[in-house]
Amino acid sequence: MANGNTYVDNDADLVRRLQNGDQGAFERLFEKHRRGMLAYSEKLVGERSLAEDIVQDCFVEFVEKIEGINAERGASGWLYRVARNRSIDILRRRKFEISRREGSQDNGHAGDGVVENNPADGLMEKEMKANAQTLLDTLPQKERDLLLLRFFGGLSFREIADVLRRPLGTVLWQVQRSLRKLREIADEL
Repeated sequence: MANGNTYVDNDADLVRRLQNGDQGAFERLFEKHRRGMLAYSEKLVGERSLAEDIVQDCFVEFVEKIEGINAERGASGWLYRVARNRSIDILRRRKFEISRREGSQDNGHAGDGVVENNPADGLMEKEMKANAQTLLDTLPQKERDLLLLRFFGGLSFREIADVLRRPLGTVLWQVQRSLRKLREIADEL
């Protein structure tokens, strides 16, 4: 999509345009990545408003550091890596605050983000989301990150490799292995 000009809306071109002061390029990058980043961050932190703050902070930092960003690598890897790191920092802080507040008592469910009994509306969609979250929670964090980036963030395998700084072949293999694990767990239920 060229939006009436000769530019193509790929990340590398948009980053170069933004580095040259084109405000429209920022708006296009924001619209292009906002939804995926929001879904990804919300899955990590479990709160929509907190995820919105994370996404906004990521874009603010992106603009602040635009001169040092490699246009050829695009924006998605950088943005998702920062969103992931901020989400993990928030979760760590939250876990520390909970354990500190409760005198380090562990009830086994603090911060797991799964709503078990939802009497408000037993809609199948909410039950499916809770089941999917429960399945995802069975995976180690590294495997869960891969699937969240792929299916909630909407990133390509190459973009995931860039975000996690892993070789593409490793990412492909790890996603396949993680999905196989999830299928096995789901079949046992």
